[in-house]
Amino acid sequence: MLQGERGAQHGLVANPGWPPPGRSDQETDGQTEAAFERRHLPTLRVTRFVLPCVRLKKTMRILAIQSSSVKQPVEGLVLSNGIRPAIAGMFKTLAGEVAKDGVTVNLVLPGRIMTDRFMGHQKDLAERAGKTLEAWIAERSTADIPMGRIGTPEEFASMVVFLASERASYITGTVAQVDGGLIKSNV
Repeated sequence: MLQGERGAQHGLVANPGWPPPGRSDQETDGQTEAAFERRHLPTLRVTRFVLPCVRLKKTMRILAIQSSSVKQPVEGLVLSNGIRPAIAGMFKTLAGEVAKDGVTVNLVLPGRIMTDRFMGHQKDLAERAGKTLEAWIAERSTADIPMGRIGTPEEFASMVVFLASERASYITGTVAQVDGGLIKSNV
């Protein structure tokens, strides 16, 4: 929850965590069901839970942290590639339903951000390719990013803070990429 002065609630940032990496031929029905139960349903439930309060306040913000996989699948993350677009669809629908209540609903899509999760995934990919982590990042992880580097958590947080602020009061239903220009999709 986003809190302002004296602990007043101002919004929700839903960040349901990340399904484990894996390929299509490695995933089981049980893993898919578990990913849905642990990632999609908590986002749906917490959003549904705060909605009555959010509608009353008239200036609330609801954000979901997702992934660039909403727009373009990420290699080796089949569960994330499947679940995240479902959450995006849910949030884009919700944006239209609560806009007249003064509530904004937006998605923030990190691309390659220097987090423990990102580094763990990169290490896994590097090992499978028989490369060092440093070589993998230099060759594969930054080569297709127009800015030529991986983003920082602070850069990503800046977008979240902005969309949660009063300055973003007329922005709703958006999908904001924080990816250094990696995803070229306009969807």
